[in-house]
Amino acid sequence: MKLVDAMVRMITPATVAGSALLREELTERGINVPLTDAFVRELVADAVDAEGALSEEVARRAEFLQQWTQTDGRIDADDLSRRLTRLAQKHAVPRPWRLTVPVAVASRNPTPIYLKWASAVGQ
Repeated sequence: MKLVDAMVRMITPATVAGSALLREELTERGINVPLTDAFVRELVADAVDAEGALSEEVARRAEFLQQWTQTDGRIDADDLSRRLTRLAQKHAVPRPWRLTVPVAVASRNPTPIYLKWASAVGQ
């Protein structure tokens, strides 16, 4: 029965309209990460299942994707964020990595130890 429900959900007008709405919302927010159709369908299916207007739910998912793809910060720990995080990880949606700036650091041992050992042999 779950398979039939999933197939019906994929072809319903709300899912088709929601996919177009989500893609449009992502474009408006400047999110240009390539997303698979399967990931978009799952996000929209999650939005359709949620309580509330479809456009508001799609906007919440677009906001999550903006945070996921454009920041390296921690994601909120509420139920929706955990669900969306699992979906993003399942579909390997990339996150930015904050790289540290390389800094020169003084060495602890400026003279290699083997040079000290070799010079002590001759004494």
